[in-house]
Amino acid sequence: MSIIYILFGFLILVLVAIYMVLNSLLSQLQNSGNTINAYGEEYMQQRNLVERQSEALELIADNMEEVKRDVKEMKDVADIFYKYKLPDREEREFIDKMLIQEEVFDGVNKAMYKNKKTTV
Repeated sequence: MSIIYILFGFLILVLVAIYMVLNSLLSQLQNSGNTINAYGEEYMQQRNLVERQSEALELIADNMEEVKRDVKEMKDVADIFYKYKLPDREEREFIDKMLIQEEVFDGVNKAMYKNKKTTV
């Protein structure tokens, strides 16, 4: 009978050892599952971040085309201003003198033309 008790005790020890090994394996599997879930959540967060960044970059690229178009229009307007600039003070005075001289010359021509008609 004592052999039966010894075998029974040994069997209990083996069963307890198996239980402890299985319990540790189960906890490891649960931890790895949590780790996988954590990595999965982190992966999803990074994926969402990359998607938002790619959308932002697409908007920037679209805006760059608009900016290029606007800059070209500004350059065209600046070229027109440069080509047909408004006169500064000295140029305005010169233009005014030219206009006055032209009016005087026209007046003299008209007067001379009238005198020639009346004398003929």
